Amino acid sequence: MKDLIIVGAGGFGREVYGYALSCIENGANWRVKGFLDDNPNALNPYNYPLGIIGSISEWRPSAGELYIMGLGAPKEKKRIAEFLMSRGAEFTTLIHPLAYIGRNVKMGKACIICPFCVLNCDLELGDFVTVNTNSALGHDARIGSWCTLSSHSDITGRVSLGEGVFFSSSVTTVPSAKIGDWCNVGINSSVIGRIKPNTKVFGNPASEI
Repeated sequence: MKDLIIVGAGGFGREVYGYALSCIENGANWRVKGFLDDNPNALNPYNYPLGIIGSISEWRPSAGELYIMGLGAPKEKKRIAEFLMSRGAEFTTLIHPLAYIGRNVKMGKACIICPFCVLNCDLELGDFVTVNTNSALGHDARIGSWCTLSSHSDITGRVSLGEGVFFSSSVTTVPSAKIGDWCNVGINSSVIGRIKPNTKVFGNPASEI
């Protein structure tokens, strides 16, 4: 059994804690050790049996530990994961037992697939991809590393997301849409074509803001 450490004690990190307990109840060979966060008071308003065991910036990983990313912002996720991995941290993937994973789904390391998500057939996710609750990924989709898909994201067939894309809640795409690296797509937006890299878009259809 390995100690599981959640990186980040904010809102999503607390959600990940609950998801990890569900995985443990369904046979995951983990025990949750606690949270890492640079704010030692992050959990003070809440009732959790486990606390913050150290700061991210000062943490030294040890043997027998696994890490899971409790941060959603793609650039922060990348920066902190690479920092901890440079110190020897080993990150793991979490797939909630209430998620559906179809045939021929390729998934990189350290992904998080939340409850009630559907990953259909013949699709591919890079490393550190987060798929939040009630999201669906259609056939032949390609999701780059460091992407975060917020709740109710709808990725239809053959859609391609570059590295580090962030979808706010309830973003939809038409089939074969292409979103460039490090784009940010605003809440309730619909992507109907191509979005160039490093662009923030919003609306229906989504356009640059």
